[in-house]
Amino acid sequence: MGADQPHAAPSTPQHVAVLAVLCLLTFFPGLDHHGVTNWQEGQRLLVARDMQAAGQWLVPTVHGQPYLAKPPMVYWAQLALAGAMGQWVELWHLRFVVALAGLLGVLATYGAARELLTPDRPTAPQRASGARAAFWSAALLATGILYVRAARIGELDILLVPFVALAVWSVARAFRAHRTEQRTHIPAVLAAAATTTGAVLTKDPGLAYVALAAYGGIALWYACTRDPLDTSFLWFNRGNVPSPAPQSKPWLARAGAVLVGCAFFLAAAINLRSIGELPGPLLIGAAGAWLGWVLARLLQPRRAMATFAAFSRTHPLLVLGPPVAARFGWAWLVAQCVGADQTAALAQAEVDDNIRPFIAEAPINNFETLLFGLGIGSVLAFIAAFVLLRTRPRLTPGAAIIAAWIILSLIVFSILGKGVQRYLTPMWPAWAMLAGVLASRWCDPRPMQRPRSLWLGAAVLVLASAQSAQYGLLRDRLNAHRSPRDLVRALRASPHWDGPEHVFALEYTSPALDYYAGGPVQVVGDPRALATMYAGDAWTIDRFLRHIRATGPAILICRDGPIPGSSLPPAIERLREAGFAPMPLDGLPEFRIDNGRTPMRAVVVSPRPSP
Repeated sequence: MGADQPHAAPSTPQHVAVLAVLCLLTFFPGLDHHGVTNWQEGQRLLVARDMQAAGQWLVPTVHGQPYLAKPPMVYWAQLALAGAMGQWVELWHLRFVVALAGLLGVLATYGAARELLTPDRPTAPQRASGARAAFWSAALLATGILYVRAARIGELDILLVPFVALAVWSVARAFRAHRTEQRTHIPAVLAAAATTTGAVLTKDPGLAYVALAAYGGIALWYACTRDPLDTSFLWFNRGNVPSPAPQSKPWLARAGAVLVGCAFFLAAAINLRSIGELPGPLLIGAAGAWLGWVLARLLQPRRAMATFAAFSRTHPLLVLGPPVAARFGWAWLVAQCVGADQTAALAQAEVDDNIRPFIAEAPINNFETLLFGLGIGSVLAFIAAFVLLRTRPRLTPGAAIIAAWIILSLIVFSILGKGVQRYLTPMWPAWAMLAGVLASRWCDPRPMQRPRSLWLGAAVLVLASAQSAQYGLLRDRLNAHRSPRDLVRALRASPHWDGPEHVFALEYTSPALDYYAGGPVQVVGDPRALATMYAGDAWTIDRFLRHIRATGPAILICRDGPIPGSSLPPAIERLREAGFAPMPLDGLPEFRIDNGRTPMRAVVVSPRPSP
């Protein structure tokens, strides 16, 4: 699947064509074949539909109420695609958007990897080697287990990947211009600012990913390099030649490692709930120790001055400033429409839900995600990391950026996050690059031997085909019952259907249910009994009874059995006790929630006749 002749010239068009075909095979077949099961996916659909119906592009809304949990990029993409086709927003549009983002993320990873894995002033063999490593990086990313899932399910995290990869690529190009030409690469800086703006308008952590990977990588290189340090750009040092990197001061680095590591460990240990979670604080403490060691080395004056000189030509303020201004500008415009107090309250609720400092299980979850997230790529990446730790080769600027992209992302999202798998999606390109380097070297042609690239290429193709079949065909055949699609379609075709306003759900809510019903499905019952993410105000049983006495029978969707982990009686029994006459509707398609454990059923409820 790649160029394997020794010292062959890079074949960018061929590589891009093969990667594009690989993505088309993996991400696009059967886009809307399986129904909506994911809460995030259903919510993105509802908001985009609401915005389209209202002709509103500025303020995301759901059922007419402001929904400001995420910036608007994913909704704009759906609206633009549906509008260009003259259609109303449907599931197909959302899944096409995320599949396209997955493809663009793979191609952007290929470009970024070529930039990061090719040395300064490369020879022809080095250029060819960098191209092959970039190709395998992108191919392994395109078939990574969690990356494929993100490109097949309508979550917005995959939209960050092309923006972040392009931004890191641009900053890396500007950093190379600083090192080799002692100049500012204005087009690269402007491209980084534009793509970072796209990332921030997709999701707020996009800014953190660019800052950590690109500028954290530059700082990491200057903290660790033994190459001469160039500070000639600084006005007080102009005209001086690059000076050798200073000798490290072990006591300072060790002190920084101990102090920061202990502080991080203690902060995480406070949240321990059981001794089984102890590995989490230990991992956080180790991350803090590494961070303290790096920061202590950057305190050496010449390393700090060299870092500042590099920042002066790669312009972090120009790259990161406009995205921040764009994000706050959008929030300000929204506040003018819905009110500053409501905007601030919704923003604070989102922060409280997503930022959970020093959760003990977060680093454990993130480490487990690394183990399998890219499939073959994860195996190769761990082997590559082990080899690098043993051999300790000379650190290159590109390798420093890849290392910062992985390590700093893991540290920040283990310290501030909840350990959710999808939060690491923008980190997968760097993890794939680590795997791609090992894959490229393993595939180097050897005399009198069959090219190993054929075996790896065959494995990648099998993975692509298997995952395409899984999401495009088998998922619906095996798990159609996980979506309310078929149940709601059957109800809409039944004589009992009288519009979504006459459909209710007992102690259950899902945007997927609202999406297929064509409107909000009112929740009934105690919100504390909900086993899924709750949204909106629930009616009490008494209010529901008064409503159907006034309006007539209604369809109610409820659990066909007890709630897992609850001592409440089954729903049908409680409805009878509350004064209803439930009539189960038989012969309808199966629908299950709670990860497939709990069956749901539809009943027609009416008031029980008075004796």
